[in-house]
Amino acid sequence: MKKSIFILAALFVATFANAQITLEHTKVMPLDQYQIVFPNLDGHDRPSFNILGDLLYIIDRTTGEESLMDLNTYSTIILPSIPANGERWYIAKGYFTADDRICYLVWTADESLKNTENYEHLYLYDAQGTLVQDLGGGRYINCGFILLHDGKYKFYIGRSHMNDTTDFEIYSFPGNGEPCTDIVAPSSPKRSARKIARDGQVLIETETNTYTFQGAEVR
Repeated sequence: MKKSIFILAALFVATFANAQITLEHTKVMPLDQYQIVFPNLDGHDRPSFNILGDLLYIIDRTTGEESLMDLNTYSTIILPSIPANGERWYIAKGYFTADDRICYLVWTADESLKNTENYEHLYLYDAQGTLVQDLGGGRYINCGFILLHDGKYKFYIGRSHMNDTTDFEIYSFPGNGEPCTDIVAPSSPKRSARKIARDGQVLIETETNTYTFQGAEVR
């Protein structure tokens, strides 16, 4: 029983931590025909609205080094460098993932792919520089936060195509900006578990053993 509880807890924590933003709706419209007015605040018209989650964004004018200060703990982290053909967009803590990680978007433009469907691209990274989600490409791309009347947020991506249309995509966030306190990690942090398929059966493999979903050890 203890083994099965550990396995299920490990899988639940892994799934919870890796939750991603989810596409809810797409509206296709002719390129540049419509002007969209956002409720409450527009992230593109207000640059200070590029950050969510009690963070202070600091740029060293001499070195260009970028860092973030947590306004609750006053701890500071230095952000990883990004590609020369990229820009760091839209930083948030506890929104882009279901835990309270700091994540940011990186926009890139590849000149070798100009006039193609993948000229511009969006990626989501956490503060350690780990890729969280590939958000895809487009002829041109813009994005931003949407503030709802209840104080919650959605996210949008405007993805233009070579056929002179734009997909306006609306996403929900897996997090709401609050610290993650509901999930308790398994008591043995050095152990890990992953799902594998063998002979048509889904099994759970740890560092030392393999189990069924019911916790029975497979020999």
